[in-house]
Amino acid sequence: GGSTRQFLDLGWSVIAYEPDPKNRAEFEKNIGANPHVQLSTSAVADKEEAAVQLFSSDISSGISGLSAFHSSHAPTTTVEVVTLDQDLKRRGVGRVDFLKIDVEGYDFFALKGFDWELRPRFTLYEFENRKTVPLGYTLTDTTAYMAERGYHLLYSVWEPIIEYGREHSWRGLFRGPPEDAETCWGNVLCFRDTADLELCIRQSSRRASRG
Repeated sequence: GGSTRQFLDLGWSVIAYEPDPKNRAEFEKNIGANPHVQLSTSAVADKEEAAVQLFSSDISSGISGLSAFHSSHAPTTTVEVVTLDQDLKRRGVGRVDFLKIDVEGYDFFALKGFDWELRPRFTLYEFENRKTVPLGYTLTDTTAYMAERGYHLLYSVWEPIIEYGREHSWRGLFRGPPEDAETCWGNVLCFRDTADLELCIRQSSRRASRG
């Protein structure tokens, strides 16, 4: 719930998806009852299914997902899978300003299940080819998909993961994709407007110069 709390503090409304029961319990404990939050128990992908296996890890609460990409993963429960397109329509949502996706390898499927007629001002999703190549896609595929939809991209890159559950090292913010995308990981920041992209770069530079 850390990201959700930041948006709530800014006066936003949030729809969050957390299929892992343990993580969801922590979210509810940290956020509490809030009329500006809708918390779904569903996973998100590009097609809806009633019951799909969820895998969790005892070394990191942050790598639960629909794909068993680590030796510590074990099946824990079955979950409903929804598409963002259909689920947001059922909720009566007609506007999305910020779309944040971090679903442990299924990010491209979540992106493809979204209605891009909504044109979020900002979209963020995770990349890590080590997770996604077995699922049939790479960073190149997702960036081409977002560029085709008129978005301008920045790359927040982290050094290769030594082990999940440990502290990670941030490399920096870049205009182009990393040359070592097969081993590093990070987030792609997608801006509808170039002015927002340039503002992000300036603010990042100011923080770097102060720190």
